[in-house]
Amino acid sequence: MTLAANGGDLNLSGATTTAGSSLDARATGTLNNDNGAMSSGGAQTVTAGALSNRAGQMVSGGALTENVTGAANNSGGTMQANGALSASSG
Repeated sequence: MTLAANGGDLNLSGATTTAGSSLDARATGTLNNDNGAMSSGGAQTVTAGALSNRAGQMVSGGALTENVTGAANNSGGTMQANGALSASSG
């Protein structure tokens, strides 16, 4: 499953986003998953200008890769992978 905000923010705040296999979430602005749940049965990739996952859950059945060019906030949140976990932020 691919979720893309090519011209701004992707707001998944309070939402439950579930993919049976891979999940690819992209935002040129902020990806907001505050109090939300993103889960995938396979690999999960997040590419964003900024990431907010306050009290949110990002759980991958495979690898979890996060490429954030700006700030990342995971205060009270969970980032979990059944495979490799790679996170980079500006």
